[in-house]
Amino acid sequence: MVEALGDRPGASWLDPCVGGGAFPQALAKLGVPARQIIALDIDREPVSEDVLSQAIRGVDFLAWSQTTGHRFDRIVCNPPFVALSKLDPRLLKTASTVRLPDGSSIVGTSNYWCPFVWASLRLLRTGGAMCFVLPAAFDYADYAAPLRNLLPQRFERFEVYRSRRPAFKPIQDGSVVVVGRGFARAGDGDARRFEYDSPDELIKALPQSDKNIPSRGQRRSPRPRLVAIEKGTRKLGDVVRIRLGGVTGDARYFLLTEAQRQEQRLPVDVVRPVLSRARHLVAGEMSRDEWLSLRDGNERVWLFDPPRRLVEHPSVSAYLNLDPSSGGCMRSRYKISSRTPWYRVPLPKRVDGFITGMSQFGPWISLRAMPSLTATNTLYVVTYRDQLSRDGKAAWAMSLLTSGVRRTLKPLGRLYADGLLKYEPGDLLGLPVPIPRRMEGAAEFYLQVVKALLRGEVEKSRAMADSWFDWSGDTVSSRSCGGSTSS
Repeated sequence: MVEALGDRPGASWLDPCVGGGAFPQALAKLGVPARQIIALDIDREPVSEDVLSQAIRGVDFLAWSQTTGHRFDRIVCNPPFVALSKLDPRLLKTASTVRLPDGSSIVGTSNYWCPFVWASLRLLRTGGAMCFVLPAAFDYADYAAPLRNLLPQRFERFEVYRSRRPAFKPIQDGSVVVVGRGFARAGDGDARRFEYDSPDELIKALPQSDKNIPSRGQRRSPRPRLVAIEKGTRKLGDVVRIRLGGVTGDARYFLLTEAQRQEQRLPVDVVRPVLSRARHLVAGEMSRDEWLSLRDGNERVWLFDPPRRLVEHPSVSAYLNLDPSSGGCMRSRYKISSRTPWYRVPLPKRVDGFITGMSQFGPWISLRAMPSLTATNTLYVVTYRDQLSRDGKAAWAMSLLTSGVRRTLKPLGRLYADGLLKYEPGDLLGLPVPIPRRMEGAAEFYLQVVKALLRGEVEKSRAMADSWFDWSGDTVSSRSCGGSTSS
């Protein structure tokens, strides 16, 4: 990250969350003198690397940023990944004073890294540069949307480097490094994206990032387009909410097959039915019959989720107390250690359907027809904003499969090394979809549309969806789904 930004004579550097001093060490190797580096941390305990910078410990960076007169040419940071709801009340109070460009405050569902990024921006000199390592949530979380939308507009050039696998062991999903160059100078307002299979590949590419060239074998994803919302359409985000399924923190422990449940002698009352893989979406509606087929096929469709009243059950107690070396839970992982009790996985409260961000057929919605069924975080869950009938849900789900929507959708995905396109919730929620003109009978028709899709009859599936909206594929494309676009 330090090499990606590069140094110049007299440049001033800031590390807002220095921790053990990794960035000052890297800067020292680059030949940056300690007097040109300010490094802060809320931890009062000094470390030996503090001599490599002007270290200031025992300081809340967010409070300091609001009073300091310092301005910097370079800012590098690995900010804390902590939900605001988990913060010490004093830190939360300061975080809530950080204002977004529109004057609003950081939302309560946000994460501590967000105000760190915003507060850092006001400390950058014109023409300055920043480099932050962030969680994968930067790419999809609703609370991160202001950052995704506005950061590219604040820099002459803005780059997003994404690793599909995490850079840090406690983190369960991928990692992101963002690089902004030429602060407060005019640019095109676009984020250039690069996708990598592993942190090692990303790390090799970063020192060359000033040339904006991905490492050999990597492919640059298409730039997201802004899609016009025209008459006869609505944004998908006005119709549904999309969020990750429950994050277990240790899928090996929490997700079980029926054979594993029986082997551990766990009662049915301490597990709940889930979908945990894209391949589990086998129909336009996931009913109990479809789920039972998955269970009987030895798929991991049970989630260990014991209620407090059953934790003393002999088999449950034995499973809770298994040593990790014998198949027990890795309780030290962040997602697990930060929740109480550790063995209850937070799950979406209301689920109307399921969707995968990565599929050979592109994203489509499988509606929930089994009341207790939920999903883990390899899938997204869909919740309709309004209370709709079964037919109403199916009609809106079908709009996502129309020809024009599929053409508009394709360039919005991120291309991965295996050739699959991945779509994050932010990609999907901005899509214009045609408004259904009729609802009655949509559910049964939608089942047939999806059945054709899953048989690989993609064109037939699209033609069927188009027919429901009384539009040809060309008409849908021109009238409702990207006929006029801007980039």
